[in-house]
Amino acid sequence: MAAAGQAQLTENGCNTEKNTKYPGLRPPWKPGQSGNPNGRPKKPLTEAYKAILAKPIPDEIAAKLKVKQGTTYAEVIALALAREAVKGKVAAAAELADRVEGRVPQPQEFSGPGGAPMQFESLGSRAEVEAKIAVLLFQADERRSEALPQQDTAPPLTIEAQTSPAPASSQPAAGKKPSKQGKPTLDLCW
Repeated sequence: MAAAGQAQLTENGCNTEKNTKYPGLRPPWKPGQSGNPNGRPKKPLTEAYKAILAKPIPDEIAAKLKVKQGTTYAEVIALALAREAVKGKVAAAAELADRVEGRVPQPQEFSGPGGAPMQFESLGSRAEVEAKIAVLLFQADERRSEALPQQDTAPPLTIEAQTSPAPASSQPAAGKKPSKQGKPTLDLCW
C-alpha cells in the first residue's frame, strides 16, 4: 500500500528524485515551473532613475554643455564627474575609481578584550551546552528580578505529600497478597 501511495506522489509531481531529504513532502512547484513567476520585485525609484538617465538631454542644454545632440543624461553626468576629477577634485576621482575599478575592500579586524587575539573554546557535549544555557538563563532572570521594583508577595506555596493510614478492614488475611496500605494525599500550605 505504501508503494501505491508513493507512486501517486510521484505521478502528481509531489515527490521527485531531488526531494529525497523529506520524502512525502510536496515541493512548492513542479519541475520546470518557476518558483517566482513575477520575477524579482521592482524598485520604482530605481526604475524611474534608469528611465531618466537613458533619455537624451534637450538640444539647448547639449549646446550649452558643448556636447553632441542625443547625449543621454547618464553620459553628461559621467562627463561632468570626469571633468571635476581632471580639475583635481579628489572626491570626484575617488568616485570614478570606485565606479570603474570597484570599491577597495575595507579591512575587518576581530579581536578579543583589550585587542588581544580571540580565544575559542569547545562548547563540549550537548549536556554541557544545555547546562551553560540554564546557568545563563538563571543569571538573566536574577538580573531581571533585581531590576524590577519590589512588590508585596504572598509567602511561597509549599506542597507536602503524606500517606494516609489504611483502614483496619483493608488488612490482608494470612496468605494473601497485601493491598496498598494507604493513598498518597497532597496538602497545600501557605
